[in-house]
Amino acid sequence: MHQLTISRFRSYHHTVCEFPQGIICFVGNNGAGKTNLLEAISLFSPGKGLRGGNALQWHHKGNIDSSWSLRLALESPTGPLILETFEAQKKRCITMNGLGLKHQLEVAQWISMHWITPAIDRMWNQGWWARKKYFDRIIFTLYPAYGRYLHAYQTAVQERNRALKLHASSCIFDALEESMAHNSIKIYHLRQEGLKTLSSFIQVNKVFPQLLLNIQGEFESWIQSHNAQEEALKEHWKILRVKDFYKGVTTFGPHHTQWTVIHPNQQEITSCSTGEQKSMLLALVLAWSKAIQHLHPKEFHFLLLDEVGAHLDQHHRTLLWNALNELEICVWMTGVHEEIFNGLYPKVWITVDRLQEVSKVHMKGGEIA
Repeated sequence: MHQLTISRFRSYHHTVCEFPQGIICFVGNNGAGKTNLLEAISLFSPGKGLRGGNALQWHHKGNIDSSWSLRLALESPTGPLILETFEAQKKRCITMNGLGLKHQLEVAQWISMHWITPAIDRMWNQGWWARKKYFDRIIFTLYPAYGRYLHAYQTAVQERNRALKLHASSCIFDALEESMAHNSIKIYHLRQEGLKTLSSFIQVNKVFPQLLLNIQGEFESWIQSHNAQEEALKEHWKILRVKDFYKGVTTFGPHHTQWTVIHPNQQEITSCSTGEQKSMLLALVLAWSKAIQHLHPKEFHFLLLDEVGAHLDQHHRTLLWNALNELEICVWMTGVHEEIFNGLYPKVWITVDRLQEVSKVHMKGGEIA
């Protein structure tokens, strides 16, 4: 059994949840605090969690005078792994077995997470930037080194943009573009590898649409035509300095990459119906679940599904439940009624209630259809 301890977080004052590997279903009325539980576990991954919040938003009932904390105790074959995340000086800190991590990215050595929320359902229609951010997170979970390369590249781009505005010397541009060239090629290769891995597991899935993934952009076309040479890439950014000076930003690079998602009927996902978009998202998530188990069999993996039954008819819901029953990772799901999970085999049912603005959980065994 693993254990999650929540203290003064959102609608929870103090709660302890013990859970096994497998499917956990959280059931309760709207506003009871189900999604808050998913958000709590999501904060044991790099970033701002499944809601994209910050340390000041996670206080219990908005009381900023009492700091929040979360503790995740996982049982592994080599011994206990205890992760804690908490607020310190208005920032989020993470420790592993009592030792502070220098950067949030380090937690990816032990845990990977992916989630579907109603906000992600709408992500497909929010433009290329939101889609790129989503796929960047997927690639990072598959290949944790990707986060380091992406962070270094983005930092160099921000500094280059600042240098453009300040009319900095050429030696500063040379140093920044050298970092950009090195990291952008690493980013390109890991994106291609991730694309290949996801596509292979999508093809294995016969339940949901066998969608076609691709990445495209000026940067990708340039890299392919120049055999991904760092020196040539540095020279190209040097040539673009004049153009970028007038634009005020770096106009070329992997930060402009666009991901395309094509339905088997040849329609881009933005042109598909809401139900088709949901089915395509589920195909992608199931492919990720298989890929992450294949690449990192000894790590802990969590799939968080918030109200995932919405926009699915009974047929597709049954297909999804059958696919989830086969997974060997932690799957946390929310729903208003137990009936929506008919056909699913959870290890634990957790009922969530909210009394006087404080959420409470009540646990019982699973293994019922």
